[in-house]
Amino acid sequence: LRRAAVPATKAGKPNRNWAGALPPAVRAAESGDWFGVLESTMLQAVHSTGSYSGVAAETAVVDAAAVLVPHALACIEQVVRARIEATTELAQLVDAALWARRGENGLFGFSDVTLLVARAHALAGSGAAAMRERLDREVRDIALDEFQDTSPAQWTAIEPLVDEVLATGGRRFLVVGDPKQSIYAWRGGTPALLAAVERLPGLDAEEPLAVSFRSSPVVMDFVNALFGGLASTIAGTPALGAAVSEGPAAFAAAGLPVPPGCDRAPVLRALDGWTFVEHRSAPHLQGMPGAVCAYRAAQGGAEGIAQAVAGIVADRAALRPDATIAVLVRSNDEIAACAAAIRARGLPVSDEGRSELLDSPAVTGIVALLRLADQPADGIAHWLATRQPCAAAFGLRPMEAFGGGHALRAEADRVSAQVRGELHALGLAAWVDRAIDALRGACSQRDVERLRQLSAMAHAAGPDEVARPIRFVRSVESRGARAPTGERIRVMTVHASKGLEFDEVVLGTLDAAMGSVSGGQGEWAVLSPDPAKPPVAVAPVLSQGLLEHSALLRAFRREAEVEQARDDVSVLYVAVTRAKDALHLVCAPPTKSGNVRLTPTWLMRLSLKGFDAAFQQPPLDGGPFWTMGDAMLGGQAVAGGAQADDGAAPDDAAAPRPVRAAPRIEWVARPGARAARPPSSHEGSGGDVPELEAEYAGGDDGARGSLAHGWMERIEWLPADGRVDPAFGSEVHRAVATEIGRPIDPAMADEARALVERACAGSLGDALRPE
Repeated sequence: LRRAAVPATKAGKPNRNWAGALPPAVRAAESGDWFGVLESTMLQAVHSTGSYSGVAAETAVVDAAAVLVPHALACIEQVVRARIEATTELAQLVDAALWARRGENGLFGFSDVTLLVARAHALAGSGAAAMRERLDREVRDIALDEFQDTSPAQWTAIEPLVDEVLATGGRRFLVVGDPKQSIYAWRGGTPALLAAVERLPGLDAEEPLAVSFRSSPVVMDFVNALFGGLASTIAGTPALGAAVSEGPAAFAAAGLPVPPGCDRAPVLRALDGWTFVEHRSAPHLQGMPGAVCAYRAAQGGAEGIAQAVAGIVADRAALRPDATIAVLVRSNDEIAACAAAIRARGLPVSDEGRSELLDSPAVTGIVALLRLADQPADGIAHWLATRQPCAAAFGLRPMEAFGGGHALRAEADRVSAQVRGELHALGLAAWVDRAIDALRGACSQRDVERLRQLSAMAHAAGPDEVARPIRFVRSVESRGARAPTGERIRVMTVHASKGLEFDEVVLGTLDAAMGSVSGGQGEWAVLSPDPAKPPVAVAPVLSQGLLEHSALLRAFRREAEVEQARDDVSVLYVAVTRAKDALHLVCAPPTKSGNVRLTPTWLMRLSLKGFDAAFQQPPLDGGPFWTMGDAMLGGQAVAGGAQADDGAAPDDAAAPRPVRAAPRIEWVARPGARAARPPSSHEGSGGDVPELEAEYAGGDDGARGSLAHGWMERIEWLPADGRVDPAFGSEVHRAVATEIGRPIDPAMADEARALVERACAGSLGDALRPE
């Protein structure tokens, strides 16, 4: 390779591509960097085609590639095998250590309980009998909601109970799940289990739930237009739906099960179990106005999208002062950027991300100074405190400028003493605010948002945190979540929004690649033919350059892409169905290449009428480039934009829109009721008796309600005279006594029975008498 000459272009000048690619390939080969050899695009091209950059390679280069590439593959195979073995061993050691530590402290997590029950098949055979004895009752019916998020371990734990219910007459089993809302693959949830459960014998046919009791007809029309023909749209786009012929042969040659359809594009396989039926709004929502608007950000990137999002939120908040508005994004980093941009416009916003504050260099610098104030010998804190932007803001010289020894220790002691003195004079909150003011000019909006959160923590710090800076530092370092603040404008991830609803939703996460799997250390793909059982094989996900040489590893990577694509499509579906009446879509500007990519923006460009043509037009002064539905939503015409249905606004568009009145709630005070207090207040003295002490103070600890529930649980139908069968009494008392752990008070038992009899004598009893 070193002797090879750089080919010349037609103009006689050295070929730039060859000149740039040859030296790195030589260095990688000479240093034994076999990963670098295989990742060299020049060597890959020469090894496969004998040419590079459209120029035939010299014989010396071809001969060198013929030797280097196979040798690199052999070396890398050994490295990959060693990594797999080491990872397996490490995982086993960590797992054993965690179990041992939990055992020492008598602790179990929720996942631990699931895993133990699943491993022991504890709910089968005698285990089920033991459970019934402990409960003092039989599990007659099982209802499972949100089943698409169930993990294989959870299903293994509960499957024996389901089998028992299905095998016994007179018992019922209900499963509610939606594969389109399966967005927790990262923690084991898989919608494939739902399809497996549907095949169990004895179940009724599937009953689709296609009516939305949340969203307006306009939002539902948008959902139907986007997802209704998604599979056929992708299949008809060669760049997205291209077939892959090598998958079946690669798995078969390795002696592994061949997944069905593994010769198809990963995204199409992801949509196989993603059944979509046309959505419609509930009858009482049919007259509800709605709008879907798409906007082009002035520039791409997190800051550009955040600015566009903030502009939309500001406009909508002014038009609809009482509406709830949610900004939904994919990552916590995006949350910080969007919340900062919205707050910069003077709007109160609830930041509901889960990122650590230390993901900001500015916060890291302030925290390092506080740590150094407590521990002058902390070299890492000293190094962090003397990085930019803190070094310039606080007039600190880089740590390495002092070399080491006495000079370095003296400088650390000086900085530590100075910060301690300032903290003593100003107080923690004032010192933090002063440090923030010094840094503000060098920070991005995202950093400013993090600094604002740090200031809030400092002002809310307790006396113990103020007394010792290290305690406040530990509080900051452990802060991984921020609670909602009750504002009507909320910024959160799509995952956090599941199950919630908002008047208006702004989506700022539409240009991330869907079904994309990053290769590298710690990334794995699994082969799992049966979703109810553990995977049969695991393989590393390698970089694209390495995958070129292994059809089997390429096939494994596509398995990972299938799961990721399914998750990403579901995330998009969940995001657009959170809105009641208005949905705002924020897209990055089109790229110069114009290459089709699997992103939400591209799916809309391919699926929605008029969207693509409008998207490629010049921006319209911040207004939407495409709209669907009511252009007067909020009382003001929506600026510009193509109409999805190419229709004009209705003649009565300017008429006042009906506002759904909130239901009237009547609060009825309970005689003698005491306000419940949080558990943190139970240790205090004075005032009302804490709820957890009610049992020992002679109060009602829930036994009266349990008795009434026990009676009603056993009443199927009332006789014609409406009398409650007294024979239930002993059974009810025995069950409730077991539940509360003490004998039933006779007076309370009589009171509960009288309560049930009065209820059955009224309108409730009329409903319980068979016709």
